[in-house]
Amino acid sequence: MIRLSGLAFLLAVSAPAFSQEGDTALIGKAVKDFKLKDLLKDQETLHSIAEYKGKKHVVLIWISEQCDVTWRYEKRTGELMKQFGKDVQFFAVAGSSADTPVSIRKYAESKNYGMPVLDDVKSRMTQYFGVKVTPTYLVIDKEGVLRYRGACDDLQCGGSYKAEESAAKEKYVQDALKALLEGKAPAVTEKKGIG
Repeated sequence: MIRLSGLAFLLAVSAPAFSQEGDTALIGKAVKDFKLKDLLKDQETLHSIAEYKGKKHVVLIWISEQCDVTWRYEKRTGELMKQFGKDVQFFAVAGSSADTPVSIRKYAESKNYGMPVLDDVKSRMTQYFGVKVTPTYLVIDKEGVLRYRGACDDLQCGGSYKAEESAAKEKYVQDALKALLEGKAPAVTEKKGIG
């Protein structure tokens, strides 16, 4: 289990394109914008949610190379990317003080993550989004509003996270993305997961 208390990431706050209010992201409210370094690039490359405003929904996934729950959700994350990658921008967020930029890069490259891995040295973004464990999934709509936060599916909400993904009865991230792509609000907006 990886708890996120003293995370190691690089944060550069940009001019807020979304919300300037509050120090905590709230479901149904616009989120603060941010720029984070991509750990998979040798040359400094920054990514921002604002890049996708009006274009794509965004999924942020907090990961740790030392978290067995993160490992068990790699395939599910890959399936989400295959299913929604055309309309959704996926980002992994390095998520543990036990990881280093070098170790998380090696991990992500070995798994062929296929998405940028963001580095939040000061953990401002992690704290802002209220992330406590890895993996944690956030769904932000293309207008910059937080629509879902928490577990990938119902198996991650309890001791069943080791079960095969086919045993999942509720797929929260998948359902949230389907709803948004149909122009609807997600039915489930928050589910605490273990990690």
